[in-house]
Formats: sequence, structure tokens, C-alpha cells
Amino acid sequence: MSRKKVLIQFPRLKVSGDKRTAYVEMGVRNPTTDKLVLKRIYKPFQDLKERNAALLEARRQAVAEPIIKEYTDKLKSGWKTWESEEFVYVDEISGSEEARLYGRMRKSNNTVRRYFSEFIEWKRPQVRPKTIASYTSKVRIFCKYLEVRGMEQQDVGAIGEQTISDFFTWIVEKEKIERITLEKYAQNIHGLFVFFRDVKKLIKDIPAIRVPAMPPGEDQSARPIAASDLKILLEYIRKTDFQLYVACMMQYYTAVRPGAEMRMLQIKHINMHAGTITIDRGSAKNKTTRIINIPVQFKEILRAYNIESHTRNSYVFSKTGMPGAEPVAVNAMYRRFVSARDVLGMNKEYVFYSMKHTGAGKMLENGFTIVEIQQHLGHKDITSTMHYIRRHFGDINIKVRDNFPDPF
Repeated sequence: MSRKKVLIQFPRLKVSGDKRTAYVEMGVRNPTTDKLVLKRIYKPFQDLKERNAALLEARRQAVAEPIIKEYTDKLKSGWKTWESEEFVYVDEISGSEEARLYGRMRKSNNTVRRYFSEFIEWKRPQVRPKTIASYTSKVRIFCKYLEVRGMEQQDVGAIGEQTISDFFTWIVEKEKIERITLEKYAQNIHGLFVFFRDVKKLIKDIPAIRVPAMPPGEDQSARPIAASDLKILLEYIRKTDFQLYVACMMQYYTAVRPGAEMRMLQIKHINMHAGTITIDRGSAKNKTTRIINIPVQFKEILRAYNIESHTRNSYVFSKTGMPGAEPVAVNAMYRRFVSARDVLGMNKEYVFYSMKHTGAGKMLENGFTIVEIQQHLGHKDITSTMHYIRRHFGDINIKVRDNFPDPF
């Protein structure tokens, strides 16, 4: 019969074989290495001198007693023997008012807030400021939820599926958020636990993160454009605003995002010979350079836009209506798209960003794999792509839709 593995060895006084050295010893099994990590405290006992063995033992017991109590409490609260006990760190998730009143420097043990702050600090160089602001706000609210419920000293491994599910229920009732926002919370919390597993090595498995069913409400996210409307809308835009038409087709064919990725795109980033568009990390949403394949149909549109006749440093979309020295204004394309939509009396849920969603939907309908769609959209992981597809297109099964057997 195999011996049962010790998960936690609580503190106890130990004495060396020659009786000269005393110390308090404790241990915790590291779930990543499966090894018991011991910690020994020697210093308080080093100056104890006593000729009488019985008196020396009594003095050691007296010194050990408060140490044993202190570290027993620490172990019960989630502290690990391989972790530092207390240090100063920058609180990355405090709100602006909290930071103004108390500053961002914190002195802390291994609390939830400390680890959440380390996650934001680690994530910051990887994404754009707008994205990190979204991560920070959502992680801050999740942290506050745990703190209010007395879980701030818990081991992060103790934050499981039920705790996350309870948080989702709470945030829906408290904030009346839409499903799209709840899915963002799920995506950010998943990223948090990926950090705990892959970077900090604090956990072995990521808890299941399931977005609960929500009552129907108004969904304000951009909608893919119906095929019948798409043809009419694009034909109108092509005739009245060719620059906007090129921008719409760039979203549709290449999934270039209509913010900084599109505005800051220059002629030098487009390689017509190789058939690629390079999005520099400085403009990319996730701060990662990516190279996008240009479908042959879009190549012809770019040629009609005469990009090959302009200098390499010209912005593809400038204020002149053609490639030029100064990029188009931040919201100009959005306003021009909305104006065309309203002239035609179309659904107000169609916005400029809808062109990207529409292109992704066509890929899905035409049998592209999830991995191919992920790569084309520039998502870092497959989870983001799955959230994206469910949000905009639901759970589509082309095989069920097109090949379901007849009853006879």
C-alpha cells in the first residue's frame, strides 16, 4: 500500500541529532513539481544558551510557540513556503481615486491583489493602451469581488469554477451588463488564469469559465451585414466615396481593424508582389506584428485605388481621399459609412466595423477552419476566436444546416 502524500506539513519544533541546533520546520507540496518544499527558521534559536538540557528545551519551546502559531495561520490562509513573505509592489489595478488618496505602492503578502497586479504588469507590453484599460477595469472588479467576500488571502488555486460563476451572476445583477461585456470578462479572466498557470506556475489547470445564460436585452455590438443589403450598400459607396469603399473592402478581405491598424497603414506596408499587408506592432491591437494575405479580389481594388503610384511613406487612407502625407481623421470613415447607411435607410446596427464581421462570417460559411479564421483575424488564441464567432454568428454548424438527412 503506497504512502499518502503530505500536502502541507504544519510548523513544528525540531532539534538536530547532536542537540545543538533547533529550528521550526514546515513544508508545502508544490503542485507543479509535486515536491514538498520545506522552510526552516533558525535565527530566533541561535542565541539561546543554557547548560541545563531541560531548561534549554523549555526555552526553545517558548520561542517556537508564537512562530508555530504565526506560520500555521499563514499556511491556512494560502501562503506557500517557496514564496517571499512580504514585499513592496506597484498596485496596477487600483482605481484613479484610490491611487490619488493612497498611492499605488503596496506592502503585501501573496494576496490576490498582488498577483492580479502582476498579471496587468505582464500584459501591458503585449497590447494597446485601450486594451490594457479594459483588462485593468475588469480584473479590478473581479479582485474587489473576491476581497469583499474575504477571499483576498486565498491561494489563487482555490478560485475555482463556482467562484467565477458566482462572480458572473453578481456582476450581471449589479451592473446590468450585456452579454458581449460578460464575454469580455470571461476572456480576461481566462487570460488571468493562463498567466497563473504558464508564467507564475501557481496552478496546474485553468478552471472552466462558462458565461451564464442571460435574459434577452439590447445588444449594441456591430452586426454582420445581410447579403441582400451588402450588395446595395457597397455599390452605393463604390460610386459615391471610393476611398471609403477601399476601406470597407480592406476590412472585409483582410480583417485589418478600422482603428489605428487602418489609419496608420502606409504604402510601404503593402507588398503587391508578395500579396501581403504587414501590420506593425506599434499599430496592432495586441502589439504583435502580423502579416496578412491579400485575396486576389482585393488586389484588383488596390490597383484601382492607384496605391502603386504613390510614395512608400504615404498613408493609404489620408485626408485627401487618396494616399497622402497625413492620415485620415480618427472617426471620419465611421461617420461617412453611417451617412451612406442612413441615406439607404438600412439597419442602424450596421456600422463601419460590420465589414470585418461580415468577412469573417463569409469565411465561416465557406468552410474555413477555426484555426484559419483565428489566423486571419489576428487573434492570439483560439478562445478569442470562439468567443468572436459565438457573439456575432451563434453556434453555426454548416454540416447540420446543409447536409441534414431527410426522414425517408
